[in-house]
Amino acid sequence: MNDRKNTLSAISLFSGAGGMDLGFERAGFDVHWSNDLDGTACET
Repeated sequence: MNDRKNTLSAISLFSGAGGMDLGFERAGFDVHWSNDLDGTACET
């Protein structure tokens, strides 16, 4: 049997500090990838 979990997947573009990513994860999504062009935002 396949024990694979049924989860929703997401990517995040222009993530900033990651608040939306955190919200997606708390809602049951699996965020596979995120990015941002602002170096300061990437450090947070």
